Amino acid sequence: MVVAGGSPSEGKQTGSGAIHRDVAEAIVMVHSDSPLVAIEGLAKLAHVTFNDLMGKEVAGEAGAIEAIVDAMERNIANGTVQEDGCHALRNVAFHCLPNLVRVREQGAIAAVLKAMETHLENVAVQAEGCWALLVFCSNTEENVVVAKSQVALVHKAIATYPTNADIQSRGRFLKALFA
Repeated sequence: MVVAGGSPSEGKQTGSGAIHRDVAEAIVMVHSDSPLVAIEGLAKLAHVTFNDLMGKEVAGEAGAIEAIVDAMERNIANGTVQEDGCHALRNVAFHCLPNLVRVREQGAIAAVLKAMETHLENVAVQAEGCWALLVFCSNTEENVVVAKSQVALVHKAIATYPTNADIQSRGRFLKALFA
């Protein structure tokens, strides 16, 4: 990747360097007091970590999970922050064992459950919340133990949105995991 710079050595970035820069920029945005800027940062984190193990590892090590959880807590009344926070957490954690541990240790499971509890009427939050929980809990028994105490939220999402195929399929799988 080539970027503008003052000298040839400044003008070249490695793929790894670009990922580090993108993750750092996204985390700064997620920390913003402005929900709109935080939402943009959440989208950037979701993008840089989508199907990119290096991006996931860099994000986890740089504190992305803590930043996302903090943004969700600061903006609990904002459904878009909750939806995008669940999405970003899902992408950061998917197929990345160190980040699956971090979501448990850094409060991400609780943040997703709180988003679902607070925004029962928001189908997008319910769908992203179920998907995030499924990523966190699939093949990670320790995360199941943390999340299953709130299985009633999954039951409520399933009952509230009977025609939403995403919520229905992910919710059924979560119910099986939590049994």
